[in-house]
Amino acid sequence: MYIKNISAVLLSGLLLSGMSAQALTPQMTNNIILSAGFASIKGALEANNVPTTPPVQDMQSVTFNSLENKIRTYNQSIKSFEKTLASINSTDVSLQFFQQKLQYDQQNNVLKKQADAYTASANQLRSAAAAEDIDEATKNALIAQSEAMSMLAAQAQATITMNNAIVAGLDDAEEDAQHQLDDTYASTKKQLSNAADQIVIGAQTQYITLVTIDNNIAALERSIAAIDRTIPVMQTQLEIGIASELDLKTLQNQRDTAQSSLESIITQKESLQNSLSVMLGNDASTTVTVEDLPDISYDMKKINYANDLESAMKNSYTIWEKQDALRKASNDYEDDVTSTLDAYDAAKLDLEAAKVQTENGFKALYQTLLEKQRLLEQAKENLTLAEQNFEVSKVKYSIGNISKLEYENEKDTLENAKDAIKTAEVELFTAYNNYQWGIKGVI
Repeated sequence: MYIKNISAVLLSGLLLSGMSAQALTPQMTNNIILSAGFASIKGALEANNVPTTPPVQDMQSVTFNSLENKIRTYNQSIKSFEKTLASINSTDVSLQFFQQKLQYDQQNNVLKKQADAYTASANQLRSAAAAEDIDEATKNALIAQSEAMSMLAAQAQATITMNNAIVAGLDDAEEDAQHQLDDTYASTKKQLSNAADQIVIGAQTQYITLVTIDNNIAALERSIAAIDRTIPVMQTQLEIGIASELDLKTLQNQRDTAQSSLESIITQKESLQNSLSVMLGNDASTTVTVEDLPDISYDMKKINYANDLESAMKNSYTIWEKQDALRKASNDYEDDVTSTLDAYDAAKLDLEAAKVQTENGFKALYQTLLEKQRLLEQAKENLTLAEQNFEVSKVKYSIGNISKLEYENEKDTLENAKDAIKTAEVELFTAYNNYQWGIKGVI
């Protein structure tokens, strides 16, 4: 009913303005009606302060080389880690023990006054009991009260002595507590540092994935364009009987599949951009775009496996974990927390296994790096061959030996060879980045 009313109003207006309704085509009428409908809806939304367009996203461009510093500076989880460490570091053990000592001193002062008062009372009671003019029962009562006062004084003095012993031991306890706090801080810092490394690695992985997605989008768009060039040719072939309806439908289905893949990967890209933006500490109104990956050809020449392996073993978080567990097991045994060497021996075995695991893991990273380097060289050779073939195709096309479609297909083959280079470069960069993290102890 709402659309019909709009239609009637619009047509009446047109008639009043001198335009014949019969002069309007059905498509023109529908367009006018839809435009008016949308305008009415938009006006109603705006009147109620309802946004009629999606919010514009702020774009932030990020380079790979700047990514780690930005993550460590702005990532909310890492900032929370820093607050945790600052809280531990700000703990004042000395102040806590000073307050305890002060409490004991204050208690001793009170006890000393009580002990003095009890002693004075006992002396007075004894003096009163020594008087010659009191009866035996009163004398005995005074003596009993005097002894009770002396006992209370002795108890107060005993408490003072015990408190003094505790205060004397607080110095050693303070030193132990400071050692424990320092140990807690060092362990927590190592653990949170590793957690921060994992966040950075996750962000770098998303960055590299976005670069790969951009390459894939270009390849899919080129594939769709190639199919679009082929469809008219196949339609002509169908008309002259050298192609079937099934052939054409298959080709059209291939285009639909490629288009669907393109739309899916674009959606995935947007999701990753938003995720990376959140990791960078941005709000929901900001999304990020990534630049090309940096050139590592020069850095590859500086790789020294022997030195890098030594650094990887020294920096390994896994080895540190096992060393820390061994240290604690040793301390527990020495402090009689455990009465057997089983826990200590198990910790030693775990440490040795971690060393072997780390060395093998780093070796695998190195071998992967070499393999990706080899594949890139192979891709470059393939590109050289594709370039030579394309130059031949250009000549053939210029003299009419091949069709434009064949020429365009050869051009696509060349572009595919260039894509293979990009893919190989991304894979090599990924392997190199993983190798660098291995040197830092994260394998």
